[in-house]
Amino acid sequence: MRLERGFNARKESHFAGLARLEHTALRAVPQGSRLAFYLKKGELGDEHLLPGAVVRCRGVLQFLPANPHPDDYQEHLLQQDIFLSFNQGEVLELVSPPSTWQTARHALLHHHQSLLTTACRDDKDPGMVIGSMLLGNRSLLNETRMTLYRDSGTLHLFAVSGLHVGSVALCLYSLATFLRIGGRPRLAIILLATWTYIWMTGSTASGVRAGIMLTAVSSARLLLRQSHLFPALVLSACIVLLWQPAQLFHLGFQLSYAVVLGIVLIALPLSRLLQDALLLHRPPRYQPRAQRRYENVVRTATDLSCVSLSSRPASLPLPP
Repeated sequence: MRLERGFNARKESHFAGLARLEHTALRAVPQGSRLAFYLKKGELGDEHLLPGAVVRCRGVLQFLPANPHPDDYQEHLLQQDIFLSFNQGEVLELVSPPSTWQTARHALLHHHQSLLTTACRDDKDPGMVIGSMLLGNRSLLNETRMTLYRDSGTLHLFAVSGLHVGSVALCLYSLATFLRIGGRPRLAIILLATWTYIWMTGSTASGVRAGIMLTAVSSARLLLRQSHLFPALVLSACIVLLWQPAQLFHLGFQLSYAVVLGIVLIALPLSRLLQDALLLHRPPRYQPRAQRRYENVVRTATDLSCVSLSSRPASLPLPP
């Protein structure tokens, strides 16, 4: 099988993740099927078990049982059209190593993870939470924290999405502004660093979408063209579907684009109307500094309120 993605197996002697079946003697299972696995590492180290590596294994290959009420993990597999599991076995040998590209990505990810957690003494330190949230590595969280975030509905913050990409780009923009780097050099630095972050964290569909939108809007402003979020959103959807057509049927893709579409078409225009109405009747005799503070408070409050109100109606047509 060819490894695609690794999960936290919670045991040093095992490893888990997603893979694609390269060859099997079972005729009932088509070649190229995707599966979830949980196997013993055997004699191979973590440096061999990276995405892109092809390994020969033995174990029990079976279809996932039908469950009318799947848990979060089963729902995650079903959303990616994965119906096979490979367990109760071990890795026998490495058929072909991962590519140099994948090895470099893993080394860069491991280096940044070490930097973020270098002062952490145990898994209860805040650095573990920050590293897990920025890099999308939930293996840095212990079981207690995982249960807490799952019950509170905030576990999605530990999967790299457009929120993470936008936050990274905003921090880079603030840093470049502080260092007085402007024009094309600033844009080049921000886009290069942002796309490196997207690639390092696994190039998720939501991350690629945010990167494309950021590139389109930034390039339009650099070329002195009027930038609009709606064409950038459509462009990102077209590129993502050309890259992975099956994303169209994934709930995560549908929910992500529905929410962003609601923000672009409902929240932003409504926020502008409210800001014009509130700023038109601003209190008289304000000092310039107080006037700017009042305007900032109005813009921030209306933007946050409209975004919150538009997200729910935009996602209502989708299944829960």
